[in-house]
Amino acid sequence: MPLLRNMNPREKIMGGVILALLACAGLYYGFLLDFVDDFQVVSRDLEKARKDYESQRKLLQTGPRIDRQYEAIAASLPKGEEGKKPEVAFNEEIAAMFRDMGLGRPSIDVEETPPAGVEGFSYLILPIKGIKGDLAQVTKTLKSFHERGFLIRELNIQNGTTRDPSLPMRVSVAQIVRTRDLSPDPGGKKR
Repeated sequence: MPLLRNMNPREKIMGGVILALLACAGLYYGFLLDFVDDFQVVSRDLEKARKDYESQRKLLQTGPRIDRQYEAIAASLPKGEEGKKPEVAFNEEIAAMFRDMGLGRPSIDVEETPPAGVEGFSYLILPIKGIKGDLAQVTKTLKSFHERGFLIRELNIQNGTTRDPSLPMRVSVAQIVRTRDLSPDPGGKKR
């Protein structure tokens, strides 16, 4: 190599250092950069997976508590009386409540709807139409629903007139029951 013969030792050292730096840069950009990028991506993914694992582990630890809460709710649900299914008892309880309040017998049809994402339980829904009463009776009715633990799914109260100050009301009242306690076809309605 004639070029190396004409170089003094200091130039040879500088040339070697430059070649070594170029080789290191080529090695870094050609191989190590991809390796470092892949390592960073894997590190981020691993950290995300650790966080997901931890959140799922905490969620699973709450499972027994949630099961106990479901069982407590299930224990508080109404059970059919001897020879009476919950939908019949619910219908009779609502009718008796209206009779006792002097609101007459409203039009009631039982419907059953399963709550989304919850197995083993259903809503018994009673859409009640044809109720009229003064403000005190309507308030007492709504308070009675609340005290008995009924869910009010829909409520429509209209203004009375000057001739008839009573308030027409339409309400859908619901109660949660265990599906196994229900009749195969409550009140002839489809499930």
